[in-house]
Amino acid sequence: MKALKLKRRGGFNDLIDLLLYATAVTRDLKLLTRDKSLIQFLMREGEPINNVLSEEDFLSNA
Repeated sequence: MKALKLKRRGGFNDLIDLLLYATAVTRDLKLLTRDKSLIQFLMREGEPINNVLSEEDFLSNA
């Protein structure tokens, strides 16, 4: 439901990415993504992104 609500807000249309995000957030998991537009969308919508890890950040800490 969370993924569908986010998609309905508009601005980001990739339902699979939103499903992965919603699963990570509701299960307190980390989500590794290379999709900067997903992160930007979540920030604009005021969604928590503390569980979202960009590929760049992951590789720089490896």
